[in-house]
Amino acid sequence: MAEGSEGVSAAATRGERLTSAERLRRRPEYKKVYAEGRRFAGRWLVLFALPNGTERSRLGVTATRRTGGATVRNLVKRRLKEIYRRSARPALGDIGVDLVANVRDGAPEAPFADLSAELLRLCRRAAEAARTVRERGTP
Repeated sequence: MAEGSEGVSAAATRGERLTSAERLRRRPEYKKVYAEGRRFAGRWLVLFALPNGTERSRLGVTATRRTGGATVRNLVKRRLKEIYRRSARPALGDIGVDLVANVRDGAPEAPFADLSAELLRLCRRAAEAARTVRERGTP
């Protein structure tokens, strides 16, 4: 590290990242959310949500090649995961819901604050729908 630069070690940030239990990992998990979940659309994102019957929410992010090259897609996915980790996950509370965020065209150029506000708004709508399902006991 250069003199005077302040780095953050991997050990220091280890507790901040999403754990594997907080992410959708396999294709069948994504397919189930698409098939059985509710769809919430925004300007830069489409969010699919399906109550999972637990107290922990999980997130998956997809970005097609139309979004941009691999670097651009990965940047947008990292941004969305960070927004989820900082804002949306605490807002969901103990509502267990599986979320899949599909990135729309234009999302890479969207200001971080606008992208953050949209993901948070869509997550709140998904949480409200999940609460309704849990209270009624029906989808």
